[in-house]
Amino acid sequence: MADLLVDMDYAIMTINSQIVYKPTNQRDDPEPDNDREVYVGNLPQHYTIEKFVNFAKKCGSIYSVRLLKGSGGLNKGFGYIMYRSLAAVEIAIDTYNGTFLTESDTNKPLIVQKSLRNTIMMIYGLSRGNNNKYYIRTEINYFVINHPSLLLKFECEDDTKLFISFKSLKAAQIFKKKLKDTFNLYGAKMYYFNDTENWELGLDITDQQLKELRDNVDNVDFAAAAEEEKLTRHDIMAHVHTYAACCPTAGPIIHLGATSCDIGDNADLIVIRDAFDILLPKLAGCVKTLGEFANEHRHLATLGFTHFQPAQLTTVGKRACLWLQDLILCEKNISRVRADLKFRGIKGTTGTQASFLQLFNGDYNKVRELDNRVTRLVGFPASYSVTGQTYPRIVDAEVVSSLSILGAAAHKLCTDLRLLAGMNEIGEPFEPTQIGSSAMAYKQNPMRSERVCSIARYLMNLVNNPLSTASVQWLERTLDDSANRRLCLSEAFLAADSIMLTLQNILEGLSVFPKVISRNIEKVLPFMATENIIIAMVKVGGDRQVCHEKIRVLSLEAASTVRLEGKDNDLLDRIVKDPYFAPILDQLPHLLDPSTFVGSAPDQVEHFLREEVQPVVSKYISKIKTTATKLDI
Repeated sequence: MADLLVDMDYAIMTINSQIVYKPTNQRDDPEPDNDREVYVGNLPQHYTIEKFVNFAKKCGSIYSVRLLKGSGGLNKGFGYIMYRSLAAVEIAIDTYNGTFLTESDTNKPLIVQKSLRNTIMMIYGLSRGNNNKYYIRTEINYFVINHPSLLLKFECEDDTKLFISFKSLKAAQIFKKKLKDTFNLYGAKMYYFNDTENWELGLDITDQQLKELRDNVDNVDFAAAAEEEKLTRHDIMAHVHTYAACCPTAGPIIHLGATSCDIGDNADLIVIRDAFDILLPKLAGCVKTLGEFANEHRHLATLGFTHFQPAQLTTVGKRACLWLQDLILCEKNISRVRADLKFRGIKGTTGTQASFLQLFNGDYNKVRELDNRVTRLVGFPASYSVTGQTYPRIVDAEVVSSLSILGAAAHKLCTDLRLLAGMNEIGEPFEPTQIGSSAMAYKQNPMRSERVCSIARYLMNLVNNPLSTASVQWLERTLDDSANRRLCLSEAFLAADSIMLTLQNILEGLSVFPKVISRNIEKVLPFMATENIIIAMVKVGGDRQVCHEKIRVLSLEAASTVRLEGKDNDLLDRIVKDPYFAPILDQLPHLLDPSTFVGSAPDQVEHFLREEVQPVVSKYISKIKTTATKLDI
């Protein structure tokens, strides 16, 4: 820190969830142009601003450094460096892009590339003929008039869209916050995209064509597309033709150089990524609720089982941590698969980009730049370097496999709950008006846990489909993957989502019955306590072998009473009545205290919740809904 602050004109500050190293307000030092900023991705989340500044300085003179704040004192894994010269930008990209930091714990190479500033905002989805659009325009006009220094251009092009061009990213962010805090958009949507000059790679596409495409982006005639598909037997071309009908000027350039997988596969990857982003907070919600349950019951002793036979005692909280461990492993696995997703990008018919190379007159650098810009536009850090016509179908197998593993974890958890419900130790939610059985009115069947197991079994078996699909993709591709994927991928996510919703509902309403648990312990605790009794007798001068024989005979007699006569375990009564054990009778209450048989279970629970559960909960805390929806669960 001291090294960083040698230059007293600089300071480290927190601005809008960013840790920023920049000149102080007193310094007369204008910010460099936007093209001198570098984006750095895949940084370790424990990386500090001090380390990031020192990293940045190795490539040239810096103006500022920004590190995006995460939760729990971590960063979000990426940041920005503003250099004073273009040469430093090129050095940083050439030196560090694709390399690894020694401090990294992600096993991922750094992504170092020029930062593209999102400075144009489109507000769309305004309903035609709805007076709300006039309110929105009035509010935005008021903002424009009062903040002239922030904007370059403001256009109201039709009844459904508004375009605003900002002078800088900071100006765009100020407006976005204003929009969020003050304006009521009535269901309209915001979309940022980059300055026009960032899009120009030399193709002969006019502003009028671009405007026509933007104006009609939501003007989809699905009925016409369906009729067109009946004729063409091709879904992508049906929509190309329908879109072109709305864009007579831009029609000739729609789908130029592209193949259907440039559209369909990329769209699938966006959907998969976004589906993970919906599912992961729901998984974290289950982790949070189950963690709270484990903490509450960390000291409550219960009978442990191996082979479903009574074994050493554990605690209810410790057993819950076994379920939690599985869910934590699932979160790590799914997060890794989600992070490893790449975009297919713009690769063309067989992945060679031949048509795009022709469009750019053999300039491969422009082909790569087009691929990179489209990839970054949709929020992916990178595209697959090589593909056939499709992205690797092994990716689908990995996606569904991660969901299937989650299904297995949920199945194990709910199977245990079903067993415990049968023993009356733990019960899932049961509504006052709920009917457990049409015939046996007294029953409280664990139907929600059974539902989870049922759906999980379906999910666990889905993984064979993408595995088989990946194995039979002939050469650059074959079409027998398409229909299968449309079913398998969607159903895997829907099944996983249903499991998480139901599991959250179960975990929020779990009931524990300590008296039943205590009675079940009492049935076998005397047998478990025999070793402690022998040791206590030896400590007061007894002979270990004599004591062992006494205990053995009394234990067999008690076991015979339980098994043959159906009576309770009376081993303790037999020990109390035997004069041999008189020296330790006053110790029996302590020797038979269940809490002395659980070992370090309570401490293990506290350590596990603190070290492994809390980081996962903190990662998603802003997105977790702790109350499950009560639709039809």
